Amino acid sequence: MKAIQTSQKSYQAAAYLGGSICHANDMEAKRKALYKEAQDYSTEVYGWYDDIEDFAEIFVNDRELDKLTGKDLIAMYMDALIGDFDTSEDVVKYYQDECDVFPGDPWEIGKEMEEAGDLLKIGDRWYWNL
Repeated sequence: MKAIQTSQKSYQAAAYLGGSICHANDMEAKRKALYKEAQDYSTEVYGWYDDIEDFAEIFVNDRELDKLTGKDLIAMYMDALIGDFDTSEDVVKYYQDECDVFPGDPWEIGKEMEEAGDLLKIGDRWYWNL
């Protein structure tokens, strides 16, 4: 299902830019190559690779593909990643305990940050909206 959504998004972008299905296929191929490069870089440097495709589908648009390297994508991911938490309240509690920031009611602060778009949940992980 994800592949279909990505293809549709790329196709729509191509249609708006006066492109063609070839443009959509090219974008999909560029995304796959970027993800592979990011996987290779992360595995070599950090010894692990996380599933960043869902993250990249939201944070990387087709116009940026030619400008990004795998290293750039991993850096962007690492900067935005908060971690696995159930709720935005849990995220705020974590930062209150570990960093002594966000004084106040964690539930209220978490909801405000989530509604403002400062915190995003993708799958089971929370990210800063950089």
